[in-house]
Amino acid sequence: MDERWLRRYLDDATDNRLCTTPGCTTCGSGPFRQGLLLALAEASGEPVGGYRDRRVVRAIGLALARLAPSSRPDAALSSAIRRILLDLWSGDAALDAELVALLRESWAGRMLASMHAHHAAVQAERAVRAAYESPAAVALRRDEKRRLKQPARDARAIRKAEGDRLWRARQEPPT
Repeated sequence: MDERWLRRYLDDATDNRLCTTPGCTTCGSGPFRQGLLLALAEASGEPVGGYRDRRVVRAIGLALARLAPSSRPDAALSSAIRRILLDLWSGDAALDAELVALLRESWAGRMLASMHAHHAAVQAERAVRAAYESPAAVALRRDEKRRLKQPARDARAIRKAEGDRLWRARQEPPT
């Protein structure tokens, strides 16, 4: 198999500005994702399955491990690699461990580690937010606010009662 097939495909895809946005509601990155599988099939000379096929994960993982960053920073290339990593990550522990082992300390491996760190940070933030917004926590904060404001309410009630007493005293006819 030609070892440079992935670089050629990525260069062609970025030159043609194929969408690599995860969750794109217009195209779902379909042309990019299908093109990658077609490029792999062409380079290997045999038909390929989908992204959950172990042979596909292994072939793309090996190609990603050999991929080196370009001399100039290229956001489109980084986005394309992230899109590929999202497709390859299956949730199957054995398959995902194999992908991590293939990528090791490569450029794509560092991207995958960065994506995992980002995911962990987002999950931690969601957990904090869920705890903060839980009904029990909301009730506690509401009760605490009421407790803190109660002295001011009591003082206002005393001033109003005194004001009302003085007003009534002025309203009574002189005897």
